[in-house]
Amino acid sequence: MSHAGDNGGFSVRLISIVTVLFFCGLSAASADAYKEFKDFNVSCSVAMTCTIQTLANAPKQPPVNAFSLLRKAGPDTPLDILVAAQDELSAGSDIRLSVDGKQVLILPVAKGVRGENTEYTFAGGADSLKLLEALRNASKLEIAYTAKGGAGTSSFSLSGLVAALIFTDEIQGRLKAKDALQVKGDGTSPAAAVREIATVADIPEAIRDEFKGPDGTCSFSDDDGFDNIGGFDADVGDDAHFLALPCGDGGAYNQPYAFFASQSGSIDQMALPDMAPDGPTTTSQAWNIDWDQQKRILTAFFKGRGLGDCGGWNKWRLDNGGEGLVFVLLEARSKDDCDGNYDNGPENWPAAWPVGKK
Repeated sequence: MSHAGDNGGFSVRLISIVTVLFFCGLSAASADAYKEFKDFNVSCSVAMTCTIQTLANAPKQPPVNAFSLLRKAGPDTPLDILVAAQDELSAGSDIRLSVDGKQVLILPVAKGVRGENTEYTFAGGADSLKLLEALRNASKLEIAYTAKGGAGTSSFSLSGLVAALIFTDEIQGRLKAKDALQVKGDGTSPAAAVREIATVADIPEAIRDEFKGPDGTCSFSDDDGFDNIGGFDADVGDDAHFLALPCGDGGAYNQPYAFFASQSGSIDQMALPDMAPDGPTTTSQAWNIDWDQQKRILTAFFKGRGLGDCGGWNKWRLDNGGEGLVFVLLEARSKDDCDGNYDNGPENWPAAWPVGKK
């Protein structure tokens, strides 16, 4: 069941539908990593950028309401400090961090970068590692600040932090590495296999114009539309890269993506095999995607409505064969009735492919 439209602005490299439909060893896809550990949660992007977060437990609804540590994948990447503030903090003031009653770190607000999501990001370095050492065996973090309502202090439980650090090391392949957050050893962290494409400026020049301006096939109505979502560039071996990039405005609960193969000095948009009511077809987009780098599996879920109780779900494997990078359709499922029944999720909805699969 296809829920995608072709983009005429690209040269779409169509691939053999028969080949990709029938070469179908099934494999499970995995979602972006997320796990909770007592008062902490860890969320990791497809590129394995992980955020370790805890929410303030006192006072009620404080201006500073969340504290996070952020680390990208790759050897010796810094550990950034993020402080979420509902109200803008006073210019020229400091954020003072105390652990179990002892002041450990002072961060000038001027050194923080405030994002649209109200978080202040402080670049990692020796100070953030010093803070981590203090947090590791403590029970309470206090952050003192000055906002438009005056001075205040937010308290955070540190219960679950060590487990969250271990999980982050594991996800990023750092267990027993020299630069691990918790479980250190003599090993070396692996290079990041997936690179985040955070802005239009990060898109390869050969296709960048299609993502900006009024004539761009994948441009957004809002200048910051792409930046608010972002895509990724995955190294899939043999000097080949797979790019997944948000392609224009979606909606409240659906976002389309376009896909590109970069190899042998060229970059081409890829076609995805799909099943239509009258038989095999191809499409140039997929919606609400997830990528499993290890298994080379792409999944997509087009929601018929926000509840997610209807729509279409597809799973593909990315192969690097004689024709270069191609998608193999593993499963195509759909549910037309928006009846409030999830039927155990889209992975278990009626299958259009493989034929006869339950």
